[in-house]
Amino acid sequence: MKITILFWGVLTEVTQEQQIDLEVDSTTNLLQLKEQLIRQYPDLIKYHHQIAVNQDLAQIEEELVLKEGDEIALMPPYAGG
Repeated sequence: MKITILFWGVLTEVTQEQQIDLEVDSTTNLLQLKEQLIRQYPDLIKYHHQIAVNQDLAQIEEELVLKEGDEIALMPPYAGG
């Protein structure tokens, strides 16, 4: 199944991507996806980031199983003024 991954901030420099479409198994959960992305982009491990699934922040420990068409955003910490 296909999902979309969005990279924000410094993570766009790390991955050289702003967005990718990724094929994953129908049983893939959030932790497995993060592991897959780190294998594909090893420098991601150096950067703390939050993950949102369909614009809702998620905890990586969640056993959230991804669905066809999900949008996953990786966002580094940010500060506002």
